[in-house]
Amino acid sequence: MQDDHPRPDLRRDAWLSLDGPWRFAFDPKNRGEHERWYAGGGSFPLTIQVPYPWESKLSGLEAVDYQGAGWYQREVTAPAAWQGQRVFLHLGAVDWSCRVWLDGRLVGEQENGYLPLSIDVTDHLAPGQSATLTVRAFDVADAHTLLGKQVPRWYTYSSGIWQPVWLEPRPASHVASLRIDASGSGRIAVRVSVTIAVSGEHTLRLSSPNDAVAFAERRLPLPPGTHEVTLSLDVPEPRRWSPDDPHLYDLDMSLNDDTVQSYFGLRDVGRGAWDGRDYEYVLLNDEPIYLRGALDQAFHPDGVYAYPSGEAIRVDIQLAKELGLNMLRCQIKINDPRYYYWADRLGAAFSSSTTSRTR
Repeated sequence: MQDDHPRPDLRRDAWLSLDGPWRFAFDPKNRGEHERWYAGGGSFPLTIQVPYPWESKLSGLEAVDYQGAGWYQREVTAPAAWQGQRVFLHLGAVDWSCRVWLDGRLVGEQENGYLPLSIDVTDHLAPGQSATLTVRAFDVADAHTLLGKQVPRWYTYSSGIWQPVWLEPRPASHVASLRIDASGSGRIAVRVSVTIAVSGEHTLRLSSPNDAVAFAERRLPLPPGTHEVTLSLDVPEPRRWSPDDPHLYDLDMSLNDDTVQSYFGLRDVGRGAWDGRDYEYVLLNDEPIYLRGALDQAFHPDGVYAYPSGEAIRVDIQLAKELGLNMLRCQIKINDPRYYYWADRLGAAFSSSTTSRTR
């Protein structure tokens, strides 16, 4: 279901969650890589619940005073039903630095506490095969990292894996990412990044399957590699999104036989004069809107950076709506993608104190 997927704005029907218990070990002397813990050189005596920071109660560890390296390990199997597909490993967010191995082979790494890491692991975990997955996270929450309010006497640190981990199959030629620009007039433009495996004519198709919206289609001769293409369409009799009427349109973006499901809302946000008055308003769909908001630190008492579940995210935003709020300001962090989905679905504008965004 869309509501359960770790990326409601970029989802495929087939995926496999890797959340749950993993073997775990702290590495206070930072010797795990030298001793090749990723290749059987170390022991993992603890159990941690993914995707919760090791400082959190929900992780099962509550190691609130530990900073440094932590090692995760578990066995993974790519479903045999994915034969003929590429297998991608996704880590929603790991704070701060992470390195990833499959059966002792390094497959990916990243330094960023908030953005996703996606890795094509087919050469190490083909459909029907099993492997040992190892993740090393390292976090010191100092001046060299994006730490937000993870500072002494303010908020508990959030180290390690703190967003979902999952496997996903894709055809060799597939949709890699997309960005939707939508206006209240009903005009939408989708900038899609596609990965092409074999030269030839490829068909891109854009549609809104559950709405009376015309589809757009282009057939392009594309060589191997990554390409960006923009498709546009018009929504007849557009129904504009607002906090009181948070209407969303479903969207399917297809490349040949690969389909990614997303969604969009139609709205215009701006500022300016209204009704001949000589002062400025915040305007939503060309009408003044009074923003009744709250500062959302987006910390959870049991999960710290991580919510207990997707349902807990929905409840938080639903309660904000019931309080009469129509805006949440998520401060100094990029939150779980499901947070933004529920803001869109339930009718709460949101903004960030670092980059001004409103849906």
